[in-house]
Amino acid sequence: MEIKSRTMVGFGIREITPEVMVPMSGYDLRRACAEGVHDPLAVRAITIGDPTIGEAHPIVMIAFDLLGFPSYHAEPLRKRLSARFGIPTSSILCGAIHTHAAPKTIFNSFDCYDAVYVDYVLHQAEEAAAQAMAEREVRSVRYAEKTVEAVGCFRDVFAEESRFAMPTQTLWFEKEDSAPIALTVYACHPTVLSEANLLMSRDLVWGCEKALSEAVPGIKTIFFNGACADISTRYTRRESTFAEAERLGTIWAEAIAAGRAEAKPVGDADRTAVLAENVYIPPAEFFTGEKRASVLAYLKNKIDTCEDERRRREYISCALVLERKNYGLGADGRPRGGENVYVAAARFGDVRLVFLPFEYAQKDAALLKEDVEKAFGGHCIVVCYSNGYDGYLPSGRPLDQDSGYEDMASGYRSDAKELTREALMGLLTKLI
Repeated sequence: MEIKSRTMVGFGIREITPEVMVPMSGYDLRRACAEGVHDPLAVRAITIGDPTIGEAHPIVMIAFDLLGFPSYHAEPLRKRLSARFGIPTSSILCGAIHTHAAPKTIFNSFDCYDAVYVDYVLHQAEEAAAQAMAEREVRSVRYAEKTVEAVGCFRDVFAEESRFAMPTQTLWFEKEDSAPIALTVYACHPTVLSEANLLMSRDLVWGCEKALSEAVPGIKTIFFNGACADISTRYTRRESTFAEAERLGTIWAEAIAAGRAEAKPVGDADRTAVLAENVYIPPAEFFTGEKRASVLAYLKNKIDTCEDERRRREYISCALVLERKNYGLGADGRPRGGENVYVAAARFGDVRLVFLPFEYAQKDAALLKEDVEKAFGGHCIVVCYSNGYDGYLPSGRPLDQDSGYEDMASGYRSDAKELTREALMGLLTKLI
């Protein structure tokens, strides 16, 4: 019944823009520090679920306007929030929008790491979550899924093969005589702006939220990035400017707003549950010694001879990966070993969400979504960059000189997709 598609929902937000202009993350080619702020960065939190019903706990989802939110920050934050609010750590899920115009100082693998800024971000996240918990109210819950042309494209192919209808999934939390809350998961690198940009920004997400706020006055938005390892604006953007981020963002926002009218109830939204586990994934077989030098020489020749400038950027990106001082190494400077990665699955009503700390290919996510919906019914949402920032999952193809950036940058063995998929399906089965 319609009335069942209601639950307690709260929203909170705090700013996390750094006070000092610092190095920016996302592009190996960018050397200069930020010179200013185009639009403020924030951390947003949403709580979903009524804690007074049975043994259910509210789900707390936190989104950072950052490139990623590493597990060595996510784990202590989950513990802090668990202690403060009396909910399991598994019910707390962190994510990021993957903007390439945010501080690099959040990552401890760089010399510019700033523990003071990290403490500030963690404090602001806790306060955003506290606001969301304090302001919970009953809202209806509806689900909408739209595809958006001419915003994202496949970036690992040539232009003529790159066309892609970007899926954007939105949970609408509505209350009569009140502005809605919209939780949107999208599948695209939000990289309209290039390495030449030196202003802090949410990039494409800023453009979308700006247009969405005009279309739906008072709306509260929280964005999470989905499976976009192979998706970006490489062939859809006309230029790398804020005006272009606004143009593409407006196209995307129009689709989200149109979906609101078509959104369907999610069933018993008070039926919430989350399960999580660590999955061990063996390390990749990195290029070493002469082979690494040979592949690097091959890529540099491609860079010198390629006439397609956008394809040339792919070769440059691959070469930069192999030139990294820490290529193939762990945090201790030794050859990288396998790792335990944190994956999670959640459900409320007939919506199932899976959370991965990786950059996951959209082609693979579409198959996972199809399998989940076939096995369990309802709707499946794949959320990436969640509870960690663990890089790319490999395609599964053998690593060679013609491999794409994603495979060259991945630290995991070729069967990583199968290992994580098996774990997720197991968690979802337990959630029935």
